[in-house]
Amino acid sequence: MASKPTTILIWPYKLLTLCQRSLMLCLAAIMLASPSHALSAQQPDAERFATLQAAYVFNIAKFFQWPADTLSQHFTLCLFGDAKLPLMQKLQQGTQSRVLHQLPVQVIHLSGQSLTAAPVDCHILYLVQAPNEQQLQQLQQYGDRVLKITAPNVSSDDLALIELALEQNRLVLYLNAAALSRSELKASPSFLSVAKQR
Repeated sequence: MASKPTTILIWPYKLLTLCQRSLMLCLAAIMLASPSHALSAQQPDAERFATLQAAYVFNIAKFFQWPADTLSQHFTLCLFGDAKLPLMQKLQQGTQSRVLHQLPVQVIHLSGQSLTAAPVDCHILYLVQAPNEQQLQQLQQYGDRVLKITAPNVSSDDLALIELALEQNRLVLYLNAAALSRSELKASPSFLSVAKQR
């Protein structure tokens, strides 16, 4: 009886080594590790699509540098959108007992209501649904020290530094070069060689 494939975010040593050395090899390995690495642009399987997005978001973080004074207690992944989406569960499961930039990872859900309070100290802000005009203004308060990423088919009016897109049944990375130049973040040459420019 065949065993079930290991969840993508629970990395074998060789895959972890690939992700530390090369983003291109890492993302290729993530796609190949999926039970079926082609995604339907119309109706991608929700569980598998969430797992892929979680893997991308987690590993993209390895190829960016944050100002030293932002890295203290936790590395915080903030998710803006519906808390019931599979992606939240996949990120929480996949980051348990994991570290990014030598810090334990925590996942925080941001709702429309929570945006009215003071901004949370996020390192990554992943938008899984498009914000309305008021929410967009509130999300802009998260500043230039936060790596903002949008999920496929999510528009953020130039807020995001990175956009994930579904093209020919594959996840593709787009980089907002102007937003990167304004930010206080540094992208590795490996990432810059893989991402497409907007």
